[in-house]
Amino acid sequence: MDMVTMNIIDSAMVAICREMGVNVQ
Repeated sequence: MDMVTMNIIDSAMVAICREMGVNVQ
């Protein structure tokens, strides 16, 4: 995967974790 795809996936994972109530640094 390229950096853009990884960045998008990372942002999505952080958003999901925040909605589930998990604090992500």
